[in-house]
Amino acid sequence: MSLEHSPARAGDVRSGSPQGTLSDWTTIEGFVRDHPDKFTESQIRWALRFREENGLAEHVTRMGRRIYIHVPGFTEWFQRRGQED
Repeated sequence: MSLEHSPARAGDVRSGSPQGTLSDWTTIEGFVRDHPDKFTESQIRWALRFREENGLAEHVTRMGRRIYIHVPGFTEWFQRRGQED
């Protein structure tokens, strides 16, 4: 099952973001659980708090109060940040 993205609306994934399967998405808690040696929950929440400024917004969506991270998109974003420093 692939995700379809419509034009960006408040809380939606940005148009032009990568498509994929539902298994490409995870919650903050799931992301930290899957990568405990790389990220703390505080680090992820800080990056998400400033997602509009740091370019992470296109890899994040909300459903209700829950935030979901597109793992392949986050990985790409993280690698680009390392190259910018």
